[in-house]
Amino acid sequence: MEKIWHYTFYNKLHVALEEHPELLTEAPLNPKANCETMPQIMFETFNTPAMYVAIPAVLSLYTSGCTTGIVMDSLPHEDLMEHGYSFPTTTEQEIVHGIKEKLYYVTLNFEQEMATAASSSTLEKR
Repeated sequence: MEKIWHYTFYNKLHVALEEHPELLTEAPLNPKANCETMPQIMFETFNTPAMYVAIPAVLSLYTSGCTTGIVMDSLPHEDLMEHGYSFPTTTEQEIVHGIKEKLYYVTLNFEQEMATAASSSTLEKR
């Protein structure tokens, strides 16, 4: 990771890390060893004056002006693979994306939604 950061910051972005605080993102289930290594590299190798490590879903909430909320993430793709489904091509991934865009929603009244789902045998377009 250190070599990738060095190449990115110095060769592509042309920034002096010693002069700028850094914002890094990490996966929600990132192992503790990785969480400890990132700041160590940034402070000891790149001499960054300050840094913050955040989960991208939390940053998505912040950009919406929220400090609490629910963010749909793609961790369930592992469940699909465990059951034998995979979407290796771009076309297949676009189809799945289209399904998500058409069918995913958040209900404002959970109890009413569950009652409707129990009494209805078809999915109605909203």
